[in-house]
Amino acid sequence: MQELTRPGLDPATTCEHILPMYIRLAARLFITAAIGTVLTSVPVRAEIDLLKNDRLIEAVKADDLTAGEALLNQKHNVDVREQNGRTPLFFAAARGFEDFVDLLIRHEAKIDAVDKFGNSPIYYAAIGDHVGVIEILLEGGANVNLQNRRGMTPLMMAASDGHLATVQALIDAKADPSLTDFTGRTAWEWAQRGNRSHVLRYLKSAGIHR
Repeated sequence: MQELTRPGLDPATTCEHILPMYIRLAARLFITAAIGTVLTSVPVRAEIDLLKNDRLIEAVKADDLTAGEALLNQKHNVDVREQNGRTPLFFAAARGFEDFVDLLIRHEAKIDAVDKFGNSPIYYAAIGDHVGVIEILLEGGANVNLQNRRGMTPLMMAASDGHLATVQALIDAKADPSLTDFTGRTAWEWAQRGNRSHVLRYLKSAGIHR
């Protein structure tokens, strides 16, 4: 207060005008800093478009291969992400669009990109029982044992859902049945929990008992 009550400065004016002025100034500085943080945290070529749906992602959802190829030939970002961190390859894999998956990989899409849940495209292909997509992803170098934030692998999810063909494809690709999620469960135990007897019979015939 010594500065604010120096000679020539009316204390009443100080209390009523100076302090509110400082508060307003502090608020402006805070807002400016916040906006600056947001702007600097977004790359010049933003991967996430929060204002509208990305054209490439929409082309994939519609299975419009012609539109997708045209966009990619125009150097559209092949790894553009939506709000959950999923790229076009995620949507193509989840829907079983083999031609689109192949196209995106040829344009150097990141095969092991993960979304905010830690899932990669092969995880969504396993959930959908899209064996053809899984084979394309594996040929492109996908990590068959990648674990998400819960420790789940594509094999665990396929076993839990009873997708036998996918389980076989993943085992053939050296998926590790001994891996455990964060609850300590293996693919065998997930199949057991889901009463997937046909999956359990296959795993047993492959020498996997837990």
